[in-house]
Amino acid sequence: LGELGPAPAPPRTTGAGRITAGTIEEELARMSVREKAALVVMEYGDWSHPPRSGGIIVSSPHLSAMTAPQLARTVADEEERRGAPLLVAADQEGGRVNRLRRLPGFEEVHFASPGEMQAMSPEAIRGEGNRTGRGLAAAGVNVLLGPVLDVADPATLMARQERAFGDDPAEVSARAQAYVDGLREANPRLAVIAKHFPGYNVRGNSDLTPVTDRSSRAELEARMRPFFEVEGLDGVMLSSITYPALDDQPACFSRRVVDLVRAHHPDAVVMTDDLYARGLMPDDLRAFLRHRELTTVRQRNAAEQEELGRILRSWPQLQSPDYRRAMAGRLEEQLMHNAERAFLAGADLLLIMDAGAARLIHRRLEELAVSSPEAARALDESARRVLRLRAGLRPGPGEA
Repeated sequence: LGELGPAPAPPRTTGAGRITAGTIEEELARMSVREKAALVVMEYGDWSHPPRSGGIIVSSPHLSAMTAPQLARTVADEEERRGAPLLVAADQEGGRVNRLRRLPGFEEVHFASPGEMQAMSPEAIRGEGNRTGRGLAAAGVNVLLGPVLDVADPATLMARQERAFGDDPAEVSARAQAYVDGLREANPRLAVIAKHFPGYNVRGNSDLTPVTDRSSRAELEARMRPFFEVEGLDGVMLSSITYPALDDQPACFSRRVVDLVRAHHPDAVVMTDDLYARGLMPDDLRAFLRHRELTTVRQRNAAEQEELGRILRSWPQLQSPDYRRAMAGRLEEQLMHNAERAFLAGADLLLIMDAGAARLIHRRLEELAVSSPEAARALDESARRVLRLRAGLRPGPGEA
């Protein structure tokens, strides 16, 4: 790993407002309800304005030779203004999910996928974690949305995409632990958010369509083990799959699923996957979103053209501008509804891959907290956990 050089020191925060373990309660008391609502949302990074929320998620377009300096300036300005580090997250998993591929100095670095790591020794896996930790530090990323702790059988989505460490819970725990140890060695202040609880072991893609896992309670509990066994986690990301053995709604909207996390990780951050995902939308909004995506493609291939035709045959009203405007309004309401469901289920950090929609979610959370003492207390609890994450504080012993 010597060719990568030493990991850069984590950015320092200036000013008297720096958050520490001793000042978190003071910071929480100082914040308005609106500020707390913004704190518990993570939005997709947008060059056109500073982030409205307490964190951003970035991808390879943010981390090129041209854009990385701009990202660094935005983050530095926000840290100066807020008095604490801005949460900057990336789902850097390795293999096909490589957000660092354009980062100067890392363009030619191969980050092994979890699937590749199944054939590696614990020492080699630790080295891969070390390599990733250095890359994230160089990128200015302080939150890793990973590793994937899903125990995935062959032919499932995670296995096909080589995003899983294996199909045996004990092996997944052992490999993931070596990887997390390497991350921590290279980048001690990196926040590590494991995913996708309680486990992604299906063929379907819940980003695109509703997905159900009909495993028994015992099967699900066996696949949860890595989330409870791996040490060094700061939080857990919930899946968007429905597990009838646990609840009749997607995990990210389920208080029962969140309670399972809390039983093992009481102070860790629980976050959602993307609340904008088509898989969390009703049929008509899912068709509207896909139609909008396809009609903005400059040159559609044959498969995309055929898909667009199928959508229009099923939803001919999408050809009407008035209908599309009405659906855009419905989409805003649905996003606020998704955020409300996730928050009331107990999620601390809400991910939305649409910077423009973040303000809508802030507003809905603020309305809930103002109208309900119980929601206000829940917002304080979530804000407290996110403040700890921003301050670089680990959950206590036995809590994660």
